[in-house]
Amino acid sequence: MNIPAEHGTQTPNLTVFERVVQNAPEEHLYLSERHKVLMAVDPFAKLPLQSVIAPTKGTPGQESHFDELPFRAQLKLHTASSYLGKKMLELCEPGERVIKHIEGFAVSDHPHIVTYVAERGQGRDLYDGSFIGAAAVALATEQLRLDEHEVDELDEILTRIDKL
Repeated sequence: MNIPAEHGTQTPNLTVFERVVQNAPEEHLYLSERHKVLMAVDPFAKLPLQSVIAPTKGTPGQESHFDELPFRAQLKLHTASSYLGKKMLELCEPGERVIKHIEGFAVSDHPHIVTYVAERGQGRDLYDGSFIGAAAVALATEQLRLDEHEVDELDEILTRIDKL
């Protein structure tokens, strides 16, 4: 999620993703409190279908890192990212790829995976590009939101990870 500086990345008690979990259900593509996984279209997207996959809880005001998450949490986030990536592939044009990016600079208090569709070299727009617009974000949400069957399927897959 690329948060413009004027929006800030955190409040004293909640990370930006925790606010999405609590206050922005229209942005949810998938939300599981049981598995502690959030998928949401990035409301400040700079690239097509740009979405975030994050744990439902971060560390408000404290820097955190993806690799500090428990192994099962990391595996669930990667699995959810892959599930979303398959939906994105169905929407790709020739020459486009689904790109996954783990970094954490824009939202340093909440580890997450950024997933988007891009052509070769277009990934730099994640940093240098312009906001693609509310209409594109709304369309991405409509195209990527998991339906009831997909939610059940992903829940089942994530449940298997609990048994590892």
